[in-house]
Amino acid sequence: MHHRVAKVAGLVVVLVGVAGLSARPPAPGPDKSGKPPDKTGKPTPGEKVRLVVEDFETRVYRGDNGKELPYRLMQPVKDLDPNQMFPMVLILHGVGERGTDNKTPLLRTGIRELFTDKQNRAKYPCYVVLPQCPLNGKWVDVNWNATKHAMREEPTETMRLVMELIASLRKELTIDPQQIYVMGPSMGGFGVWDIICRQVDLFAAAVPVSGGGDESQAPAIAKIPIWAFHGDSDNIVKPDWSRRMIAAIRKTGGDPKYTEYKDTGQGAWAKTLAEPDLLKWLFEQKREKPTTQPTQPAADPATQPAAKSGPPELR
Repeated sequence: MHHRVAKVAGLVVVLVGVAGLSARPPAPGPDKSGKPPDKTGKPTPGEKVRLVVEDFETRVYRGDNGKELPYRLMQPVKDLDPNQMFPMVLILHGVGERGTDNKTPLLRTGIRELFTDKQNRAKYPCYVVLPQCPLNGKWVDVNWNATKHAMREEPTETMRLVMELIASLRKELTIDPQQIYVMGPSMGGFGVWDIICRQVDLFAAAVPVSGGGDESQAPAIAKIPIWAFHGDSDNIVKPDWSRRMIAAIRKTGGDPKYTEYKDTGQGAWAKTLAEPDLLKWLFEQKREKPTTQPTQPAADPATQPAAKSGPPELR
């Protein structure tokens, strides 16, 4: 089955969780024409597209298995070179933003305000992707009350759709492969740790907030620039989750940044977004371009030593 992307309204995609913001007009209803969405991402004739939140486009990704993943997409300002490559920021929201309305993650995460700020928009033009996890789903199958986590061989169904979505968007949009980032709080923080462990060669940097992961995966992600955040009074996801991951990475030679806020519980995400150097640090991180090995000239048989004779075990 082909991947299909359907536009429905607005512009931006992210995974996070924070305080609620003011309500906005409801998203448009489903396409009444009964026609499938154009796989190019363009709306079908019967599909109504309207602005719900400025600069945020409402979309739905359909995976190979027919499952759907609603998401928001913000694109760089339109007066820039359409052929220019731009960074992409994936945001994984927290547990409180789960559902199917494709509005709550945008309105309750603070991402909209951060990335549509006029100065930030001009200084850091980028794609922002904000998928919405189903009501009973998780980015990562983990017990948040536990003290350890072993990453499962296969991702959750929702995380698999996120990974497929990224691959699909990279084909559709002018995304710079050296500047793909991921951020997220709480449930989304666990998602950040999980996805960078599964796709170690994809992300240029990661910002996990109030999350945790599998410490045994530390060697695989030691070279990824990471800035983790946590509140020291978080009773939902204990700060030991972040402390252990950071310690494990440092033990393997990595150099992650870690900020722990005093007298802070689940409010670490809001404080993270308010960090004055957050975006500057994030967009300074770039993956090294893969180096191509020089082609070795074919050996001249006339200059090669004669093959040794005798039984193989004596050669």
